[in-house]
Amino acid sequence: MLYVTGDLHGDFSPLINFANSKEGRHLQKTDHVIVLGDFGIWPETVGAVRELDGKLNFTLLFIEGNHDHPTVLESFPKQRLFGGEVHNIGGVYHLCRSGIYSIPTENGDIRIAVCGGGDSKDKEKRTDGVDWFEEEAVTEADVQ
Repeated sequence: MLYVTGDLHGDFSPLINFANSKEGRHLQKTDHVIVLGDFGIWPETVGAVRELDGKLNFTLLFIEGNHDHPTVLESFPKQRLFGGEVHNIGGVYHLCRSGIYSIPTENGDIRIAVCGGGDSKDKEKRTDGVDWFEEEAVTEADVQ
């Protein structure tokens, strides 16, 4: 199975609750949940992210949003998985921008193109390099 959600902003309890729910209990590591932006990867959440794989019975993937920390993301090793480059954070996988991935399902692979990032409407209230990053903006190169 493939499930999609978004905007966790570092609160990973909905994922754990889903894994323990009636619907989620039957899932296995061959099943995937994709978080579409604003996953919540920040220096203070790295430990919790590293612990997630051990708490979940499915494989967790995410695409960064404009509320994820690009420097933290780039600090993790990259590997080829799902047909593209991913950052591996203890068994939780960040699908890198501009990648095309093949996610296996029981009905065959689903191909997805990843852009990531976004336009922060509140960037004037945020501090460059602290809680706002120029890299979060979607560029023409990302789209191409």
